[in-house]
Amino acid sequence: MNELLPNLTLVEDPVASLRTVPEVLAARAEWHPDRVAFTPLLRGEAPGEPVTYGALYRRARRVAADLQARVAPGTPVVLVFPNTPDFLDVFLGTILAGLVAVPLAVPRNGRGMERLLSLAGTARAPLAIASPSMRLRLDRMLGDAEGGHGLDWVYADELGQTDATAFREPSLGGEAVAVLQFTSGSTGTPKGVMVRHANILHNCLLLQEACGSGVDMRMVSWLPFFHDWGLFGCLLFPIYTGGSSHFLDPADFLRRPMRWIEAIARTEATVSCSPNFGYELCAAAVEDEGLPQLDLHAWSMAMMGAEPVRPQTMERFARAFAPAGFSAEALYPSYGLAESTLIVTGGGRHAAPVSLSVDRAALERGQVIASETGSKRTLIGAGPALLDQRVAIVGPETGLALPDNQVGEVWVAGPSVALGYLDRPEETAEVFAAKLPGDPTPWLRTGDLGFLRDGELFVCGRLKDVIIKAGANYFAEDIEVSAEAAHPGLRPGCGAAFGVEVDGTERLVIVHEVNYGPKPDLDAVVGALQRAVKIDHDVFADAVIVVQAGTLEKTSSGKIRRRHTKAQFADGALDPLHAWKSW
Repeated sequence: MNELLPNLTLVEDPVASLRTVPEVLAARAEWHPDRVAFTPLLRGEAPGEPVTYGALYRRARRVAADLQARVAPGTPVVLVFPNTPDFLDVFLGTILAGLVAVPLAVPRNGRGMERLLSLAGTARAPLAIASPSMRLRLDRMLGDAEGGHGLDWVYADELGQTDATAFREPSLGGEAVAVLQFTSGSTGTPKGVMVRHANILHNCLLLQEACGSGVDMRMVSWLPFFHDWGLFGCLLFPIYTGGSSHFLDPADFLRRPMRWIEAIARTEATVSCSPNFGYELCAAAVEDEGLPQLDLHAWSMAMMGAEPVRPQTMERFARAFAPAGFSAEALYPSYGLAESTLIVTGGGRHAAPVSLSVDRAALERGQVIASETGSKRTLIGAGPALLDQRVAIVGPETGLALPDNQVGEVWVAGPSVALGYLDRPEETAEVFAAKLPGDPTPWLRTGDLGFLRDGELFVCGRLKDVIIKAGANYFAEDIEVSAEAAHPGLRPGCGAAFGVEVDGTERLVIVHEVNYGPKPDLDAVVGALQRAVKIDHDVFADAVIVVQAGTLEKTSSGKIRRRHTKAQFADGALDPLHAWKSW
């Protein structure tokens, strides 16, 4: 009899038969208790104490037993941790206890604490658990914060004292909500996405289809555990496959990005992933400092997502690390979003990413015309829909499916689509239950613009971020790429383009950070940016605002919060180094 799962009947693919995250964790502990599941990299480099599947399950059960004595099943619990080993115990203990995990970003200042308390209130969480390493900082911030007194704070070292035999397995099914994942807020107020156990396990199956990974998978990750990619893709996915993962804290990566690549080489990792900006930082480090002695031959899956994948970044990264044995075919662009748990589309394994150059003016009219001459935009395909997920391109105003090579809103359907937004019934109905004529399937409206070509999805930008000027549509991300390349004094990935209405006319505004270090000639920066945008898009920016490095607010996945920046511009809340306006 299976000691940990007495009611489980093993089948040829036993993991695929399981219904909940606790069942998967218990199965891994039963099948291979001594296999190493996770190893922390202290300060991003030195291996810490590894944890086996057996130990991980035992520790999580003790935490779960403690939590069951504190709160009722189904209760949301806020988790505030950097990427530390105690997060593994607490997160998995929360899930085992039948509670709803609400992972939130570690607050760095008073504004961050106010955001955390606001989201905890939205989640109606009575309890917050934090890492002991943050005790002094959080106590100080809580003392300075207004409100939040209804939230009971517990530190991880206060849990896990109860004997694991006190744990009582809750009655859970695949439809139970496991995680409340707040969206990044890049296009508005963060919303709590209700992610079910069935959604998580199905998305792990999609990731397995993308990576071809099993128990032999070796992963390295720096992505934060409070973010959907770090949580589902880099914590729960390795458990699903039975593989092994090394993880470092995002702060250690940002202080020295090459720690990530060095860890991949040192552990002979087969899978790792990052948003576009992570690859950009590492390529720049090699260009500035040279390539250290590395062997990256084992790295066969370098996943890219969470923001538009830029062809320039892919080329730079592949060129920089080719001498270390990195293959450009390992680069794996993908598309996903929190509302569909994580991944939706991805290309073929060990195949070069699909690149397509199109006529820029036609694309802005919603038409896709391949072009290698004149004003063009090069897009990277995010692959076709994985397994039983479905993708459609729909006219945002007509609600009708569009044929290949026409730009519309990306709609998604399939078992990975989450339950909806917490306490937002109208928005849930609008976003998660869209319908196509003659099709009873509920579709998820992503808010992203893109097109299909031979089954491959190409993402163009956000629907809400389209700038309409003189009757023409311009994608904010497209303009930002042109702007950042205009002058070496501008910081890559740190600009926002948006439209504002002035005297009944849409005006194009670009706000951009300068690089760290000596300030460039700001008049020259503005002139170069204007010329680049005019040459690439045949449009003038009506305002250019240059700000200090590190000024613009970003989401948890590193994307500029355009709407927040737009609001700051409208309120006069930006602190410009240089500002030029045509009105």
